[in-house]
Amino acid sequence: MPDALGTTSAAQPTAGPPYWSTVLRALREVGGVTQDGWAGQLGVGRRTLQRWERGEVAPDERAEQEILEVCRQKGLFRTFDRGPLRGQAVTPEWLRDVLAEARLAASTARATPLTLHDPARGFAGAHPRPAAIAVVTGASSALVTKPRGRVSPNRLRPV
Repeated sequence: MPDALGTTSAAQPTAGPPYWSTVLRALREVGGVTQDGWAGQLGVGRRTLQRWERGEVAPDERAEQEILEVCRQKGLFRTFDRGPLRGQAVTPEWLRDVLAEARLAASTARATPLTLHDPARGFAGAHPRPAAIAVVTGASSALVTKPRGRVSPNRLRPV
């Protein structure tokens, strides 16, 4: 069954960059623009553009508007007959859907389950609090440990 991109899950690549990043790179290349040139036209840095094309981060809504405008100016909204976009009718609506799905997938991937606190075991998350925090004092530079919780300065002890 086709997804919002108009492709079936079997047609989705399983390795390499996500589909949306391939679309962005293909549009830039079809437009005959270097990464520096494309980044300049979109008002972003070259590194940001590279992160998009590697699929590390999806363009935000402001960047999406710039991409749509540049594609409109360059006549990139059409059906392609070769390359990664072969057979695809690229329209502003289609590109908006592709980028919206990319942002949704990124926000879902960043969401982490709620970490519950168990007083008997400490925090159950991947990064539990250390049992003691190392503190360097200014005058003596002696390393001391400070137990968790509220502690008066008299209770600090040398390591």
